[in-house]
Amino acid sequence: MNSKILGLFAALLLGANAVPSGFDRVLNALADSTAPGGRSTAAIVLAEEGAHPIDGAVDLSALWMSTRGIPKSPVYRKRALGPGYRAVRLAGGEAIRLEQVFLAGQRAQVAVAAQEITKFSLTVSDDDQQTSCAASHRHAKCDWTPYYTTRFKIDLINSGNSPNVFYLVLQ
Repeated sequence: MNSKILGLFAALLLGANAVPSGFDRVLNALADSTAPGGRSTAAIVLAEEGAHPIDGAVDLSALWMSTRGIPKSPVYRKRALGPGYRAVRLAGGEAIRLEQVFLAGQRAQVAVAAQEITKFSLTVSDDDQQTSCAASHRHAKCDWTPYYTTRFKIDLINSGNSPNVFYLVLQ
């Protein structure tokens, strides 16, 4: 399911005038990056939203802009840091754990878009091993408000048999 269809579902659920958040635009752009022209569009969306690579990951916006000859436009940040993203390639059965601090009382979001259809699981838990969110479908999204500021563990497991690229978006 591409981002246009996801956007239509969101518009139906949230009302006809609903505008996707910057987080959702970044997630949808990364999910659609394999479509024809998708990388160029994704590069522009990442720059517009001020999305940045996390944990020293590759700056996909700069990479995709340079390979497509797109001039880098100035970043327009709608929020303090904008969403962070990371592309992760996992072999079948492989897992990765990331840690991220989320602030008390502020909306936290973690989402994963798999490049190819596969089985995977996403789990977000706090320092006390309390699960804040668990999801397991092609475009998984966790959305919650932490009660206190702490470091959360983000576990992503490729339950499928084949290697796959997963786009992880945090805010």
